[in-house]
Amino acid sequence: MNLYLKSRQFIFFPINLSHSVSLCFVNEIQNKMNRVGRIKIGVIGVGHLGNHHVKHLSDIPEANLIGIFDTDREKSNSISKKYNTETFDDLNTLIQSCEALSVVTPTQYHAEIAEQCLRSKKHVFIEKPITSTLPEADNLLGLAEESGAIIQVGHIERLNPALLALKSHILK
Repeated sequence: MNLYLKSRQFIFFPINLSHSVSLCFVNEIQNKMNRVGRIKIGVIGVGHLGNHHVKHLSDIPEANLIGIFDTDREKSNSISKKYNTETFDDLNTLIQSCEALSVVTPTQYHAEIAEQCLRSKKHVFIEKPITSTLPEADNLLGLAEESGAIIQVGHIERLNPALLALKSHILK
């Protein structure tokens, strides 16, 4: 692995990596469901990171971006127009319309939203940290096991070459 990236490569590496992580999540769902075809996915929260999730999911042929939900209607309308997807007024309607959801909200809402998704037997990709507390995280893991759904936490920066190089120097 080349740990020395040119400045442009370094800038775009996390974006390309997040695309790869999104694709891995979609492929894992396809494997679990034992089927081929596009997975219906929604994005909950379209702030800075949520915008990236929408962009990358709209670029993945195996993903069918059903729509987005955000409490900021102006922002969600702007993003939905940009990526030609639907803005949902009601979170539950989006959840019921999808097979999987990407939760990209502030951390304090992760547990509540992910629980709603898992209780509806939907697969969940959730930005880190998974929740604000360990008991909330344990609850989500239990719900995922009960429902048979996949829950995946986005630890994208773990694979950032700059952080890997730093880690190797720290551990020496």
